Amino acid sequence: MDIKGKTVLVTGGAGLIGSNIVDQLLAEGCKVKILDNLESLTHPRGKPDWVPSEVEFIQGDVASEDVWEKPLEGADLVFHEAAFGGFLPGWSKYFFANVIGTARLFEAIKSRNFPIQKIVVASSQAVYGEGAYRCAEHGVQYPDYRPVAQLEKGDWEVHCPICGRATEGALIPANGARDCGSTLLTTLGSARRLRRTSPARRRAAHCARSTVSLWEASSLSCLAAAHPSFAGSPASIGRIGLSTGSEASARASPQRQVA
Repeated sequence: MDIKGKTVLVTGGAGLIGSNIVDQLLAEGCKVKILDNLESLTHPRGKPDWVPSEVEFIQGDVASEDVWEKPLEGADLVFHEAAFGGFLPGWSKYFFANVIGTARLFEAIKSRNFPIQKIVVASSQAVYGEGAYRCAEHGVQYPDYRPVAQLEKGDWEVHCPICGRATEGALIPANGARDCGSTLLTTLGSARRLRRTSPARRRAAHCARSTVSLWEASSLSCLAAAHPSFAGSPASIGRIGLSTGSEASARASPQRQVA
């Protein structure tokens, strides 16, 4: 699909993943709309200064039934990045933002017959499995999920899949990929692009303060679904300059609170 000249709606477009997608879409010659509720935990100072002036910004909650008409009007494509997550016991909020919000999108398109050509829905941090861990003997490993039998014994450690020793958490490399079943696990942690502009540097610092995780960086690979030149290996995605954070944000807690 040739996306040049298309009007694209990015939900959650003020957040870490969404804002990088917005930047790339603008570079590809798209007209961009953003729908974002500016969740206070993520954006305590309100609308961030990295939101480009040339986009149409609409503040609203994706879980609201009446918020969708203006964002979807005239849109050709949708990148649905709006989400809320973390480890706090706010399960109803997660459900409304992530499940109801996505359902509202499809309901609005169907009920108003918006001629949307493609919808790209963000991935989840769950695709990373347990993540990257370092074994003292065998180096960086990507262990499978901890088995239920192990957890029932109160053993919470992530063990090396080769020797069975307890491991320590490790950073997922910027160009790292792992084939886990049918899922390509991709991280895009390069800081090169973030060093170019001061708004980008502020975004990186904001992400670190907000304990944003690179565990969800695989969402950026969703561009491949809308643009054939983005498809393929992690290297091909990195080549178009999509960056997700700095070394500081890479060390942040695995928590992302973007809506």
